[in-house]
Amino acid sequence: MTSSSSVRPTAASSSVTSRRVAAAAIAAAGILHLVLVPEYLAEAPLIGVLFLASAPLTGWAAWRLWRREDLPAWLLGAAVSAGMIGGFLLSRTVGFFGYSSAEWAEGIPSLLVEGVFLAIAARHVPKLLSRSRATSASVSAGGR
Repeated sequence: MTSSSSVRPTAASSSVTSRRVAAAAIAAAGILHLVLVPEYLAEAPLIGVLFLASAPLTGWAAWRLWRREDLPAWLLGAAVSAGMIGGFLLSRTVGFFGYSSAEWAEGIPSLLVEGVFLAIAARHVPKLLSRSRATSASVSAGGR
């Protein structure tokens, strides 16, 4: 007979799993954009360069988050994801650096993985920020 505690995931293992899902999502976003670099360099060079720049940023965030809980990686991943979503929406509405497209469907895979990353980050970042503030407060109080 198995106890219910051995079947249910612990909060720590759940946190590791969600962090790794987020790492995979931000890595996928970077790969999706990296694949499009040649096309966009020819069509809209500035956007191609931005896509190229996203690869090492998303790769670094994914690598750090795969290994451990890391506030700078969460913040970078969230900024890059939000920027990619914002750029996509601008390019499909008012234009983005002179580029505009009516093709919404091609962005769905990227929007999905970026949205997954942001949703998971929205759960992790506040906890890390409150822990960081608590640590800073205790260090400040101890130093007096």
